[in-house]
Formats: sequence, C-alpha cells, structure tokens
Amino acid sequence: MADKVFIIAESVDFLDELNVPYFKIPSGEITNLPFLRRIGQKRRPVILSTGMSTLGEVEMAIEILRKAGAIELILLHCTTNYPTAPEEVNLRAMVTLKQAFGLPVGYSDHTMGFAIPVAAGGRF
Repeated sequence: MADKVFIIAESVDFLDELNVPYFKIPSGEITNLPFLRRIGQKRRPVILSTGMSTLGEVEMAIEILRKAGAIELILLHCTTNYPTAPEEVNLRAMVTLKQAFGLPVGYSDHTMGFAIPVAAGGRF
C-alpha cells in the first residue's frame, strides 16, 4: 500500500508542477482517499466523474476534496459501459446530482453519436 500512496503522490505532484488548470478524477478513483486528499491539497478546480458511485460515495469524495482545499468542484454524470446504449444513460441522474450537492454538473459520454450529449447539454 505504501508504494501505491507514493505513486499517487508523485503523479499528482508531477501534474501540479506542469501547472495543469484543473484535475479530473476518473470514476474508478472516487473512493481512493489518499488520491482525493492529495489532489485537494493542490487547491485547483476538480472535475469528478461519478460512474458506478453511490450518492454516499460522491458525498464522501466531495467532503474530502473540500477539507483538503479543492477550490471548485464540478461533477460529471457518467455511465461506465463502453459503448453505452442510449437506454442506459439516465440523464435524470444529472438532476439528482445537482439537487443533492448544489454543484455544477456535466455529462461524460460513452455513447455512439451525438444525440445523447446534445440532449444532456440541453438539460443544463
């Protein structure tokens, strides 16, 4: 575990040295607490993908990022099937995220074509 924590810290620090304008956290890392803390400590905007996550996990990630110092948070509704069938998208989840957390919400798309992302953009 110590090796993984070191790699996480080293990777985040490397990106920080490159002066990236924001950090994007993929869905699979939303429960990686050392990763979230390290990113929050950089005091940059954070885009957080929420695929496969419960509202409780999203809430925990937001809390950790804020406590660590993240200055702005944006949530992305994401379905983690590649490609995602249109009937699996559930754009209503964007409304749920917005109501639950009061943060800006976007959509991370894995469907074929442009219809679903256009519909998602029309909602917000």
